[in-house]
Amino acid sequence: MKKELETRYSGAKTWLRLTICIPIACWAATSIWAQGRTEDLAAGRSLERQQALQVVRNAIDRGFPPNLREQLRQVTDKHRAAVVPELLAAIDRERKRQSPGDEALDGMSDLVAYAGDEKAFIGLVALAADDLARFGPAVARCLDYAAERENAFMLAYHALGKGTEQTDSLIGEWAARAARREGGMQLLAEAVVRWHPAVEFGTQVAADPMLAALDKAELKQLEAQTSEIRRQSVETPR
Repeated sequence: MKKELETRYSGAKTWLRLTICIPIACWAATSIWAQGRTEDLAAGRSLERQQALQVVRNAIDRGFPPNLREQLRQVTDKHRAAVVPELLAAIDRERKRQSPGDEALDGMSDLVAYAGDEKAFIGLVALAADDLARFGPAVARCLDYAAERENAFMLAYHALGKGTEQTDSLIGEWAARAARREGGMQLLAEAVVRWHPAVEFGTQVAADPMLAALDKAELKQLEAQTSEIRRQSVETPR
């Protein structure tokens, strides 16, 4: 009887060890696989970024020929965080050459504009602050490209005061044109409320370059829309 109990006890201990150890072993194996998978994915993304940068560098070395621009846009769509700094640095180098290439500068600045994110936009504003005639159009194009993906008025607000009075004025002129497009005034009103959540409209108009190019009727329409947005936010708090 005693021997039988010992046998049963030993079997129970073995079963208990198995019920504990097997899940632990499975978890450990899964964790190791997941870690390896994560590292593989990270390595794959790094390789893709390097390949994207190589495509851009090859285009820069060749003077940025127009026949490569569609391919470069596709690369920029996927890797703008890596591509934009590379392009801005290349633009700076090209500008310092004794005889800078107009086609290369135009092509690179247009690709930066196409990226349409904050880094690209602020970089272009900085370039336009130094050479408005050459880079001013790219500033406006950057906002147009951004408007296809987001509320570009918010992007515009981020660059105010980071260039010159001329670049601020350029942004204001773009804002007025964009506000006149279908649905544009509503997007501008939303940006105004987000950027100036607690500023009276009349006070804001006097100090906001984004609104400087709007006429009186447009300002009145904008005031009505910002008031409505604020009223709705009070009635339906988040």
